[in-house]
Amino acid sequence: LRKRLTKGERMLYLKDGKDVHGNKIELLILDDKIDKISEGFSEEEIKNIDENEKLEIIDLKGKTVMPGVIDVHTHMREPGITAKEDFATGSRACAKAGVTTFYDMPNTIPTTTTLEALKDKKKLASEKSIVNYGFHFGGSRNNNIDEIKKVLEAKEANTVKIFMNVTTGEMLIEDEDILKNKSNARIANNYVVGEVMADDFINKLNDPITSSRQGLDDSIAEVDEFIKELDKV
Repeated sequence: LRKRLTKGERMLYLKDGKDVHGNKIELLILDDKIDKISEGFSEEEIKNIDENEKLEIIDLKGKTVMPGVIDVHTHMREPGITAKEDFATGSRACAKAGVTTFYDMPNTIPTTTTLEALKDKKKLASEKSIVNYGFHFGGSRNNNIDEIKKVLEAKEANTVKIFMNVTTGEMLIEDEDILKNKSNARIANNYVVGEVMADDFINKLNDPITSSRQGLDDSIAEVDEFIKELDKV
């Protein structure tokens, strides 16, 4: 705890909580940043806290305190499929469950495969989401490599999702020339969250004969070979 606090500094004192192991935990938050985590503050520290004019105390009464969860695979379904979900309902479900940041997938309508579509989605989220958010940009069978470059260079997104199994619209990529394109591969090495589950792989997992340990190992080996090929490019 700082020996001296800036006058009028906004302070939040979370007292009498428990960590995930059941031990007592208390936190002091100054201007939205955690300043100290303790099993319990001393009398001197509490006096210093009490003297702050912008103090808010929340008695947790033994409730669990843990870091916010980051969910990197969500489907908020906005735009285009909001009968199922949207940024308002999805983000509230996140907050209820302790998820403080989500990453949304690009298979919406329209798909998030252009810079313009990504910016539109960000605007929607900024108006509705009550937690932090990020977005996976999408690869397209129409070979949107130029859009991918624009998005990454502008730092509008930091991942690209490549669908290799059934999905929405033009996002399923089966053309090996697109997958093996040098520019695509170079990006893949650094940014891709790949869905390396081709039909053959899924069929092997579902087949009672080939879903043996050996069959699964063979399928995983095929995926490893694909990744090695990308690394060579």
